[in-house]
Formats: sequence, C-alpha cells, structure tokens
Amino acid sequence: MEIGLYCPACRKSARLDTEALETRDSTCPRCGHVAPVEVSPSMRDEGSFDRCALCGQDRFFKQKSFNRVFGIGVVLVAIAFAPFTSPPYISLFIGAAIDGVVYLLVPWVGICYNCETEYRGLPGIAQLEPFEHLVAQRVQARRARETDEQKRSRSEA
Repeated sequence: MEIGLYCPACRKSARLDTEALETRDSTCPRCGHVAPVEVSPSMRDEGSFDRCALCGQDRFFKQKSFNRVFGIGVVLVAIAFAPFTSPPYISLFIGAAIDGVVYLLVPWVGICYNCETEYRGLPGIAQLEPFEHLVAQRVQARRARETDEQKRSRSEA
C-alpha cells in the first residue's frame, strides 16, 4: 500500500510505502515537519478504509488517478489539429478516444475528505463512493469548527 499525503504545515506532497515505513512518523522533505502516521490493522491487513492514517477521520471517496494535465493536453492538441484534419474535426474524436482509453486504464485511488491523503493499492478502494460535494462541505465545516476551537483554547491558556 502506498500513501500520498500533504504536509499539514507546508502542504507539500510526499509518498509513503507502508511496507517500508519503519517509524510511526512522517517527516516532510521540504519543511521538516513531523506528522504522526498510524495505519490501522484493518487497513494494513484487509485493505479496508476505517480511518485515515494521518488525520484519523473516517470519510473517504474514490477517484481515478488520472493526470488532468495530460488529459487537457490531449484535448488541446486535438482542438489545434481539428481544422486541418480530413474528415473535418476527426482529431477531436481521436483525442476523445485516447483520453477515454487512458482513463479506463488508470487505477482508482481512495482519498480522505479531511486531509486529502491518497491511498493506492488497497482492495477496499472499489467499495468507496465517488466524491460528493455535500459530504466535502460537511467535513470542511467540521474541520473549520475544530480549528476555531483549537485557536480559542490556545488563546485562553
């Protein structure tokens, strides 16, 4: 299993291979921030999603690990060649076909709604639901409340 996470301090991305993970902490290569990483036994052994290894939340969604820049690039190239192809605009259909085939070939990733940590290579990804805006808004609102409460408790201390 591979975990792709964002440093809570500087938001730089990093990848962890949990089989090679010797400690329970992840050190950011950019700023040196140490974040605790705790992969649950059910996630490690069964590949199920019960809680996030970084933030501990229990809400996940799945999406394709599709490079959006590549997809947009294929479409832009197809658009650029469209006026010059025969039959007219066949390059748009070819570009869409290439885009679709690549999309079908790339694997799914599971993503934590709260901290956006990505999980690759787990069998439980297939059972996750796709992204839902309402769930994301609720998680974001909960995170904002928790951040406000932490700020208030620090200012009172």
